[in-house]
Amino acid sequence: MPSATGLPAWTPAPTTMWSNPMTPTNCWPAYALLLRCSAGRAEPVFEHKGVSLNPATHEASLHGQPVSLSAREWAVLEPLLARPGVVLSRAQLEEKLFSWKDDISSNAVEVYIHGVRKKLGNDLIQTVRGLGYVVPK
Repeated sequence: MPSATGLPAWTPAPTTMWSNPMTPTNCWPAYALLLRCSAGRAEPVFEHKGVSLNPATHEASLHGQPVSLSAREWAVLEPLLARPGVVLSRAQLEEKLFSWKDDISSNAVEVYIHGVRKKLGNDLIQTVRGLGYVVPK
């Protein structure tokens, strides 16, 4: 039976429904989904210069051929491919690679970048001297 507000009796009262406003942290996943859907893709598949990454399935391919990437190579490539044209610093990539418990060697990012270049081509990731790495647009 409808209540005086016009809502079914089993719905929560408006005061309890909105008593805990969503924080930006809680809103981010919904916002990211809206951005992906507005871009015409519900699943975030990153494609650039023949390279395709599917984060949902952790599949990578080069011109349609599957490529095997290690977890750390994936961790370096995904943020770069997600934002072509944006330079990511070595420190930003190290954050993606290692948790606070892991020991970081001085050239770890370079090693994984080298592995990605070896598997997917030298021109995919460019080094920007003094700044970091970028996947050019």
